[in-house]
Amino acid sequence: MYSKKLQEEWRSTLQNNNSKQSFIFDGIIDSKIWSTNDLKLMFILKEAYTREGNADWDIARLIALNGGRLINKKGQATHNRLAEWAYGIEQSLKGEDTKRFESEKNNWDLGKQSMMKSAYVNVKKNNGKTRSVERQLKKIVNRDKDFIAAQIKLIGPKIILCAGTFDIIRSANLFDGAEKYDKSNICYKWNNKLLIKFCHPARANKESTYKLLTEEIKNIIR
Repeated sequence: MYSKKLQEEWRSTLQNNNSKQSFIFDGIIDSKIWSTNDLKLMFILKEAYTREGNADWDIARLIALNGGRLINKKGQATHNRLAEWAYGIEQSLKGEDTKRFESEKNNWDLGKQSMMKSAYVNVKKNNGKTRSVERQLKKIVNRDKDFIAAQIKLIGPKIILCAGTFDIIRSANLFDGAEKYDKSNICYKWNNKLLIKFCHPARANKESTYKLLTEEIKNIIR
């Protein structure tokens, strides 16, 4: 589920002997928890913010070390929303009625538990910006599509939530054959997986997006 070979090949391709380019890998947050749970949820985001000259790091590992929610002032809203969405998806798949505030009680305890069952992936693996440029990301995804496809296959998720990345990834033909559910505006079937086209969490309205996501999930399992 975690391939050092894939990581090294990807790093080598991107850095190309440029010491200023940090490499930020990602993936399954906790392999032991992942292997024993049925959620198998993978978030695909855009890029991780870092500065030139920073050492390489693994964002999934840092999320795990923080118990399921990365403590990062620049991206705190992002990680709060992801914890909430992970919890909402998990409860909705069980057919449970759920409210967003449940996930954030006791310092996001329930949200973090759901995140620990998940995977976190960025399409861009080095020197991210605080604001992404879609045109540039499309070029990156097209260039790295074989690596991205390999990482998705290696992780083996049952659910993929594209957080502002659905159209970017689809532009490289990585979601060929995806078919929208009749009862949903955001849910697709793809390679025996549930694929969700959703917004980026950083600027999401926390109440309305949580309600939309959980209701759409419950609609397709009815």
